[in-house]
Amino acid sequence: MNVLRICLAQINATVGALRANAERIAEAAHAVARRSADLIVFPEMALSGYPPEDLVLRPHFLDDVERRLTSLERGLPPGPAVLVGAPRRAPDGARFNSAFVFARGRRIGIYDKMLLPNYGVFDEVRLFRPGDRPARLRLGP
Repeated sequence: MNVLRICLAQINATVGALRANAERIAEAAHAVARRSADLIVFPEMALSGYPPEDLVLRPHFLDDVERRLTSLERGLPPGPAVLVGAPRRAPDGARFNSAFVFARGRRIGIYDKMLLPNYGVFDEVRLFRPGDRPARLRLGP
C-alpha cells in the first residue's frame, strides 16, 4: 500500500512582506522535510499574505512576487513537493489567485483558483480572473 504523507504548514504571513514570508515558507518547508513529508501545503496567498487587496493591481508587486517564487525554487528542500499560494500575472495581463507546485528544485505546476469569493471582506472577483480547470497533482514516478 502506498502512503502519501501530507503536512499542512500554517505560517503567519504578513500582507506585502514578500521577503519575510518567503523566508518563513522556506524555513517551515525545511523543518517539515526532515520529518519525511511527501507534500507540504502552505495556505492560500502565503507568499503575499491574505488578502493582498489592491497590491495585486501594482505591476511592480507582481514582478516582486515572481522574483520571490523564482528564489523559492532554489531555497526549498529537494525531497517533498511543496504547494505555495501566491498571486500570479499571466502573459496577457490577467491576474490569478494561484497555487504553485515545486518539486526537485523547480516549479512543476500552477493551479488557478476557480471559485472566487465576492462577499463581505472578500473582493476577489474584482482582482482576479477565475481558473478554468481543477487542480491535479501527480507525485512520485
